[in-house]
Amino acid sequence: MGGYLISAASWRWIFFINVPFAAAVVVALGARLVPESRDLIVTGKIDHAGALAAVVFLTGITFAFIEAPTLGWSSSAVLTMTLAGVAGLAAFLARERRAAAPMLPLSIFRERQFAATNAVTFIVYAALAGATFLLPVVLQVVSGYSPLASPGWRCCR
Repeated sequence: MGGYLISAASWRWIFFINVPFAAAVVVALGARLVPESRDLIVTGKIDHAGALAAVVFLTGITFAFIEAPTLGWSSSAVLTMTLAGVAGLAAFLARERRAAAPMLPLSIFRERQFAATNAVTFIVYAALAGATFLLPVVLQVVSGYSPLASPGWRCCR
């Protein structure tokens, strides 16, 4: 489906394939498997400041990684957003250290198994993202397949 959309329209359309499917699956499974619950003894508040700092961090860093190849790492927009992202990360970490009900209690990273599991997960997903990006590039640019003819299973027959 992705190859067809790239050939027929634009590569941007491939991102819309998953939206209706994912929404339907989430609604169906959620209605069936997630019971309604309320915990009447929970007294924690929502960490709005931590959430805002996380949004600033993720937005700044994401913008920088997306726009740096086009604008250049030394462009004012990329530098500004990178600095905003770094400031957001610093604010998030400072807030989570002192918040009464943090979004992410930093103390859980002191547990060796939790920290190691997160490190391994990061490495695995980084490798998976790299392979997911490079496989279509190799099939289309190096091997000369069209977007429609380059699904990964075709290269292995």
